[in-house]
Amino acid sequence: KEQAKGKVGETEEAEIATMSEEENGKIETLAEGEAPTTVFDLQTSTNQYVWVPVKDVSRIYGIDSNGKLWGKLYDYANANETTPRANYNWSENSTSGVMSIGSKTSYREPDITRNSTNYDRDSKLQGYRDGIERYQMLSQEMEESYYRMIESVKKYGGFYIGRYETGNLGKEKAVVQKMNNNINSQTWYTMYEKCKNLAGTNENIETSMIWGSLWDETLQWLVDSEAKISTGETIDYTLINNSTKWGYYYDAEFEYRTKDGGIAIKAENDNGYGDYETGKYLPTGCSEYTKVNNIYDLAGSRLDWTLEAYSTYDRVLRGGYCNNYGSGSPASYRFNNYPTRSNVNYGCRSALYIK
Repeated sequence: KEQAKGKVGETEEAEIATMSEEENGKIETLAEGEAPTTVFDLQTSTNQYVWVPVKDVSRIYGIDSNGKLWGKLYDYANANETTPRANYNWSENSTSGVMSIGSKTSYREPDITRNSTNYDRDSKLQGYRDGIERYQMLSQEMEESYYRMIESVKKYGGFYIGRYETGNLGKEKAVVQKMNNNINSQTWYTMYEKCKNLAGTNENIETSMIWGSLWDETLQWLVDSEAKISTGETIDYTLINNSTKWGYYYDAEFEYRTKDGGIAIKAENDNGYGDYETGKYLPTGCSEYTKVNNIYDLAGSRLDWTLEAYSTYDRVLRGGYCNNYGSGSPASYRFNNYPTRSNVNYGCRSALYIK
C-alpha cells in the first residue's frame, strides 16, 4: 500500500487525493503548489479516493475452463451473521477451482451488452465513439481492463474507491469532489468515458467506472471492518439490506450542509431539495449521515452505474436512490436499465488502481 501511494503521488495532474480510515481520517493531498487552506476547501477542490483493502482477491474473481476471468458477484438478500452472502450467477469447482457462469445473459462481468439491433453494437457505439466502430474493441477493452484491475489488487492488496459520486458529468472533465451536484442525468456511455479519463495524463494509475465485484467487495469490507454509521451502530448485513440509517433516502432524516455553509434538515419522507435548485436534489458528500469508512453516498443519493452487465441490453446500477426507501433500494440493491438511458436518479462512482 505504501508503494502504491508513492506511485499515485507522482501524478502530473496534481489533483488526486486519498483518504484512508486506517490512518484515522488523514487526508493525503497530492497536489503541487499551495494547498487549500481548510479541509473543506480540500474536499471540494481535490479528487479524493478511499483505500479498500482486499484480504482475499479470490473473493473478487475466478477463471473459467477457457481461461477467461469473470467477476464474482454476490446476493446479500439472505445474508446474516451465520449465513454469508450468496454467489450470484456463478459457481466454482471445489477441486479444480474452475469457475462457471450460470447464465451468460444474467448478471456478469466483464462483458458487453450486444443484442441483435442495439446497445453495444457498432451501430450504437458510433454515436458515442466519434464514429469509430467499437464493438470488438469495447469487448477486448473491458476484458483487458478487468485483468489489469485484478493484477493491481493482487500486487497492492486493495483498490481505491471514489470517496464521492463522480461529479461534473455534464462538463468536459469529471471530478470526485465534495458538494458537487452535477452527478446525474448522463448515459452509461458518457459516464464510462468520464471515469476512464479521471486519471488524466498520469501513467502510474488507471481509473474506471467501478466494477460490480468491487462494489460487493466494498460492502463486505464495511461488514468485516465493523464500520460505524453516524449513530454509532456497527454495519452488519441488516444495515446492508436496509440502509435507511446511513443513506440518503426518502424516509431518512439527517442534517446536511447548505450552499452558504449553513446546516439544514432533510426531513423524513421528503426528498430534501433544501436551498438547491428544484429537481437537482442534494449534492454528493453534503451530509456526515451518509458517510461510512470515509465513503459518502454508497447508500441512496443516486443509483450508480457500474461495469456489470445484465441480459443483452442492460447495464447494472447499484446502491439505491433518494426517491425510494432504504429498505426497498439499499446499498446492496441492483437495478438494470438500457445504457442509453439518462435519468435524474442515475449517477456513477469511479475506482482507481495502481499500475
